[in-house]
Amino acid sequence: MSRIYNLISGYINLIRNWNLHRDRNIWIFGEWFGEKCCDNCLYLANELCESHSELKLYWITEDNTDTTALSSKIIVVQRDSEECKRLLHKAGVAIMNQEYLDFSKSGQNYFGGATTVNLWHGVMWKKIGFDLRNRHDLISKIYHKLERKIETADYWLATSVETKKLFEHAYCLGKNQIIKAGYPRNSIFYDKEKTSIAKNKVIKQVQSLSEYKLKALPSVIITYMPTFRDKTNECFSFINNKSQKLERLLEKNNAIIIEKSHFVTENRKKDKRIRNTSGRIFGINDVQATELLAATDILITDYSSCFFDFLLLNRPIIHYIYDYNYYVNNDRGVYYTKEQIACGKTPETIDEVISSIEAYIKDPSIDENLRKRQRDRFWEYDSSDACEKIYQAIRKIQEKQKV
Repeated sequence: MSRIYNLISGYINLIRNWNLHRDRNIWIFGEWFGEKCCDNCLYLANELCESHSELKLYWITEDNTDTTALSSKIIVVQRDSEECKRLLHKAGVAIMNQEYLDFSKSGQNYFGGATTVNLWHGVMWKKIGFDLRNRHDLISKIYHKLERKIETADYWLATSVETKKLFEHAYCLGKNQIIKAGYPRNSIFYDKEKTSIAKNKVIKQVQSLSEYKLKALPSVIITYMPTFRDKTNECFSFINNKSQKLERLLEKNNAIIIEKSHFVTENRKKDKRIRNTSGRIFGINDVQATELLAATDILITDYSSCFFDFLLLNRPIIHYIYDYNYYVNNDRGVYYTKEQIACGKTPETIDEVISSIEAYIKDPSIDENLRKRQRDRFWEYDSSDACEKIYQAIRKIQEKQKV
């Protein structure tokens, strides 16, 4: 009954806030429930404030969120403030990466008459949206469509035909509700100067955490970025599972491992910066994922979407899926088997992980053809001008809405 009540109250709220006289040049952005400023919305907002001066750009966020990466030309507004409520009512465009919770704690639709766009936050291997409920009978589909209307955007960003199909199924979308382009955050991968700056920034953070200065700058940066688990807080950590064999391999090759927790895991454990005492394995959470990937030579992950982004750099990927059967059958579930999705080696034990690291250090070109096939499959619409493509797509939507 509570879900039915929320659905009815959500529609009442939508009708109450419907406004056909919105300012089409007022664009508001928010992501990760107002608690982060680091993803696709950030990169798109920063790009648009430089390339389209006619826009009035606003960032909706919690009061204590770090927005230093945001351009000074973009106005920051506290979520659920009176100013924020006025903006929600008159904004012509609202851009998010989760749902309407990015703009208000109630998470309801205040945007009747506006163009709402979800840039999302990662190409999916693990299941999302209504696919998590595994209910796609006619009644459920009708309910899901009604629910989606009051919870999240009318238009979604897809990076390929493959991801387009998944979004349409998971959120009961029509074919005309998809914007075809790459992720704004990945524009950094096309800029050698920005990639170099990101690497220097990451290395500087590593050095600030070390008990002693490394004898030389690391020759190989290995990054471990696991996703969260719905049913447990437990997740493998190199920091908490020391291996002398791994330490010797890292020392021999002047390599380091940087471990970054998922946003959800980080919030659960409240660990902003953690580290071990080995000198070559570091836990760093206060770094943008895209900058960290740009600095990475070998990526280790599990079901996290970060490996899809990393494909654009054509560097080795290791899928450490030690709990594969449990995750597939008892946790969130996945769209593809590991054989269908793998972009590199898929070890299930720490010894196999170490062997995989050693192989890729010796020859980074191993599995290069596999990575290319997966890149072509999941990044069909990607390009260096993704931000401009998204802007033009939104303008076309606005023109149609005027008719």
